[in-house]
Amino acid sequence: MRTISVGAGESRYNIHIARNFSGLSEAFAQAGLLGRKVAIICDEHVAVLYLEQVRELASQFAESCVELVICSGESAKSISTLTDIYGFLIDNGFQRDSVLVTLGGSVVSDVVGFAAATYMRGIPHVIIPTTLLAQCDGSIGGKTGIDIGAHKNVVGAFSPPRFVYSNVSTLRTLPPREFASGMAEVIKHGLIKDAAYLEWLTNNAENIYYKERDTFEELVAWSCEIKAGVVEQDEHERKGIREILNFGHTIGHSIEGLMEYSLTHGECVSLGMMGELRLSAVLGSISVEEISLIEVLLQDFGLPTNIANIGLSPDDIYNHMLSDKKVRNNTLRVVVLNKIGEAAVVTPTREQVLQALSIERSGD
Repeated sequence: MRTISVGAGESRYNIHIARNFSGLSEAFAQAGLLGRKVAIICDEHVAVLYLEQVRELASQFAESCVELVICSGESAKSISTLTDIYGFLIDNGFQRDSVLVTLGGSVVSDVVGFAAATYMRGIPHVIIPTTLLAQCDGSIGGKTGIDIGAHKNVVGAFSPPRFVYSNVSTLRTLPPREFASGMAEVIKHGLIKDAAYLEWLTNNAENIYYKERDTFEELVAWSCEIKAGVVEQDEHERKGIREILNFGHTIGHSIEGLMEYSLTHGECVSLGMMGELRLSAVLGSISVEEISLIEVLLQDFGLPTNIANIGLSPDDIYNHMLSDKKVRNNTLRVVVLNKIGEAAVVTPTREQVLQALSIERSGD
């Protein structure tokens, strides 16, 4: 089992990367969580695959163990789901020393993490991510939240887990579209922080595509180390350092909301990265040739790259971007690349953003 440490002080926690669930008891012991009342919360798809196995293990070291299955998909990140979780915890007598266990993808960890942050003003929670998106990105950094209508993650809290336990074998059961969704965030990490990682992803694309276990373990660990390194410098997004993790997300979240979540998060991030790469080119920092190479890599993993194909106008996308959490004093902030492996936050004009999105439409 490989372990990566994230954060500092009381917020520090471990990410355990393993090939099965056998080390789960050890992880609970290291976190000082043995003998607690435990609730496992997962969605209906993950329940069929892994709930019984995790429940049997948890029952060996928990005082008691109950489970709640919620609906799958982005619609689960709602006030109604949150209310259902609160009611379940109250009915089962959960107190401040009880533990919530998230089993599944980033949607489940977002809403359950927010429930943990707010139930009785905060109870411990643990994340067992089963998707590539969650293992490489969503489970790291302590962000939790729910959506309000088309506004993604607009209500939330910072609530770091006690630990993350990533069993890379679960990635082999991912549907192709969910696997591709995770690869968007993986590729993002190389683009914003580590050109060598992006090169490694390109050179190992075949092994990644065929879900070779050793390659998966290295991929998850490398992505975790990149994101952990950024998060540690700016845990609560007060210094501006952590903003670079939003590369592809300002445009991507706008698309996600306007498309009413009919596209996966990773598909929207892929489209958003292409738009923000085009904006980088408009600002003179990235060449068209570099953008073409990145576009090919995204397409190799089944990700969309042309915003024009989804039927949204540049004006609609831009106007929705103005409701993004990163807007300050009515000024839009967008992450671009100075070069591959180095990101920066800029305040582009409306004309520059529309020009970048128009390049997307023309396919240049």
